[in-house]
Amino acid sequence: MRNKSYYTENNDKQPTRQRPKRRRLTLFDYFLYLVIAILLVVGIWILLKPQIDNRRRQVISDDLVEILKNPPQIEASRGIWVDRDANRIPGESYDYQPPDNETNPTDRSEMIFIEPIAIIQIDKINLANLPIMRGATNENLRYGAALYTGTGSVEIPEPGQSTIFGHHMWEYGRHFNRLEELDIGDTVRIIYQGKEYLYVVDRTTAVVPEKQIENIRKARNENSILLITCKDPPEYPLRFLVFATLESVKSIQ
Repeated sequence: MRNKSYYTENNDKQPTRQRPKRRRLTLFDYFLYLVIAILLVVGIWILLKPQIDNRRRQVISDDLVEILKNPPQIEASRGIWVDRDANRIPGESYDYQPPDNETNPTDRSEMIFIEPIAIIQIDKINLANLPIMRGATNENLRYGAALYTGTGSVEIPEPGQSTIFGHHMWEYGRHFNRLEELDIGDTVRIIYQGKEYLYVVDRTTAVVPEKQIENIRKARNENSILLITCKDPPEYPLRFLVFATLESVKSIQ
């Protein structure tokens, strides 16, 4: 029978297990890690940027509505200066095709003045307090609806047809995203200079972009509005048109 010292002696002779040596990082390894980190940051930014832009647009839109509800005493403050290239909407270059090329103004200054003139409200599609700007430019359409000022469109209170454009935004319920849900008999309210103009929808239709000019310039004797947005994303091959006639006017001051 072997004694305890035998086992102890043999155990002491067993080779100790050495840890594998760690490979030293090379310059290429550091470069690879840097590329991975950059790609990760870029990926996160791509995912977050649309939400950030949407939030910025919404803040400006809300501020424009507040200006109309509580007009500043100083006329120069009745609008907001924004960067011309800020908060672009993906696809805005083809999402809206104005007949008279309002989206290419000659003034290309970096900062532009966004001035609201009215508010549009449509209960049927839960559209509340969307500002309306004068001139259907890309910049105006980023922050609300826009009154077309070309041939065939009149100012909101004047007899005739006022044409108002709005983006079919990707986000459900934003701007004119749900305009196609309107039916004959639905109502549209426009708040303009202390009065509420109530319009009743009398017709809706979808046309190719080239045909919208015919509907804009078609003479109408009664006070009416024409709402236009794009239809069938993501290609937007059609334009959806909503015709509405003035039903009543009341003071809200």
